[in-house]
Amino acid sequence: MDDVYTEYNGDGDIDDIYLDAKGRYVRIYCQQRATQYGNSIFELGVYPKGGIPEPTPAEVEILVGDINGDGKVNSTDLSMLNRHILRLVSLMEICSWLQLTLTETEM
Repeated sequence: MDDVYTEYNGDGDIDDIYLDAKGRYVRIYCQQRATQYGNSIFELGVYPKGGIPEPTPAEVEILVGDINGDGKVNSTDLSMLNRHILRLVSLMEICSWLQLTLTETEM
């Protein structure tokens, strides 16, 4: 297996590295300690071609468990979840109730 990118003289600052490669894993091999305490990687991000995806806007609040999107987690949400778990309804049916679009690959 060949390396896609090698950096021998890193300065310890932020590095943006653009690659045109496919792979399943990212390996970082530090050849020399940066300090007496060793090496430290504060953050590592791997993004698809085209750049960093846009984050969810701060003004959009996502309430975990709010299946019907009414801003509350209540017995209605639990009922919808139970019906799906018991296979009484599909995700497509729930989305049609909520007027959402769900593709087959997202299921």
